[in-house]
Amino acid sequence: MEEEDNSQDEHAEAETCTSSSEESLEIIAKEPSSETDNEYISYRTEQLKDDDIYDKLRLIEGILYRMYENEEGFYVTQFVLPAQAVKTLINHVHSSILNAHLGRYKTTAKIMERFYRPFLR
Repeated sequence: MEEEDNSQDEHAEAETCTSSSEESLEIIAKEPSSETDNEYISYRTEQLKDDDIYDKLRLIEGILYRMYENEEGFYVTQFVLPAQAVKTLINHVHSSILNAHLGRYKTTAKIMERFYRPFLR
């Protein structure tokens, strides 16, 4: 009986962590700060010049995604991560009970699998 209660508590806590971080990333993605306006403009200009990058980007419901075919032939959709969200995301993936920190390389791989940010390594 106690195990069921603990499981339900952990599940409720996990849902809360996931939804709050998703909401904050969504807000950041939709409302860039004035500090990044120049970066956004130059980033967008460079995207338009590069056919290889531009062909892979899609704007879906106001959110920018990168879509490509991976080595196995599957189509992958990645959220294009704004610069101001990088630290928040790393902290979330590192400290969330759902994500468990499994070392630098696995944590980085997990982030890069789901999100795209130029020069993110």
